[in-house]
Amino acid sequence: MQQKSSMITGRIQRDEHGNAIIKIPLDLAKQAGIKAGDYVRVEADEATGHLTITSVPIEPRVTHDIREAGLRIIDEERELLDRLAAYDRGEEP
Repeated sequence: MQQKSSMITGRIQRDEHGNAIIKIPLDLAKQAGIKAGDYVRVEADEATGHLTITSVPIEPRVTHDIREAGLRIIDEERELLDRLAAYDRGEEP
């Protein structure tokens, strides 16, 4: 079974930092399984001038254990956090 591939002609743009931006249609991105905010690896073949764009899974930096510890501390210090929030709102203690 032959895989379906798509091709577009686009234009390179530059952002305010001088980085190159390649815009692709949303349906092509969906077909490739990528969406806004995803990380990709871009490789250039100097001999042919071809670019290869590959989706790269990035694991969140906050692990489950760190998140759980943060939630536990928030729960334990709820009264203090509520008092601080009231102070920020200008409410009397």
